[in-house]
Amino acid sequence: KSAGVYEMHTWTSHHSTNCHPGHGAEKIEGHEALSGDHVLFKCENACLGEPSCEGIVWENTSDGQMQECHLRTKIDVAECVTDNAFNMRLLSREAPEEPKEPDTSPKAAKESEGSKDEDADWPQWKTYSATNCYTGEGADHIDGKDPVPGHKSLKECQESCLADAQCDAIVMRSTEIPMQENCWLHKHIVLEKCEIDQAFILWLSPAYDKSAGVYETHTWASHHSTNCHPGHGAEKIEGHEALSGDHVLFKCENACLGEPSCEGIVWENTSDGQMQECHLRTKID
Repeated sequence: KSAGVYEMHTWTSHHSTNCHPGHGAEKIEGHEALSGDHVLFKCENACLGEPSCEGIVWENTSDGQMQECHLRTKIDVAECVTDNAFNMRLLSREAPEEPKEPDTSPKAAKESEGSKDEDADWPQWKTYSATNCYTGEGADHIDGKDPVPGHKSLKECQESCLADAQCDAIVMRSTEIPMQENCWLHKHIVLEKCEIDQAFILWLSPAYDKSAGVYETHTWASHHSTNCHPGHGAEKIEGHEALSGDHVLFKCENACLGEPSCEGIVWENTSDGQMQECHLRTKID
């Protein structure tokens, strides 16, 4: 196990994130960009086999297919840049901690009280790249704030949401036109009904109702060349059809996060390594 390849590990996805020299990460000498068939598998395996590797970054084409993938070290996610065309997976080589039972003591309850602003530590906002929710497509609008008048920074848009008791999430559009409105506030978010659109990014408020489990901190552990299906280690989830099309990995992860019984996802690759239909699974063994 000296190379770290076979240690327990997890991958944490950071959509619309690019970490590169000068912006939150460094290259690893001697490791060129990877491309071709099954590029995600190649890249994950190369990172697992390089002790200094802390994560991978890849670029998507306009139709959501993966292009070159790069290994990264000395990653500081807070210093990485937001870019709809890129995705990053952060590697943890240690087994994840067992979840702790929530503290229901009166003291803990008192400490948790307060306004949304007290909970507004910016890293708590969950980010979903290439995701646009609006009235009729996974969200309801908030009067006068769909969009918020003017061109807003990310923090300004988040502050507007935190100041509105109805607000569950914000949607922002990438634009370099300083006078163009770019911030929308929404309520009643249902992620799996939102649209996939590279021009938009969704941020979920830290004060949003977490009862469905959608917005809890999470990691994804990859199991290559593995199929779990009824009769062989997993069960289907009724009411959830197979997902396909552009950005199928994003769609599938978001759908699983939005379904409390979902324990994992399974997808099939074509001969050239592209993703086909993706399925939600429960009761995985």
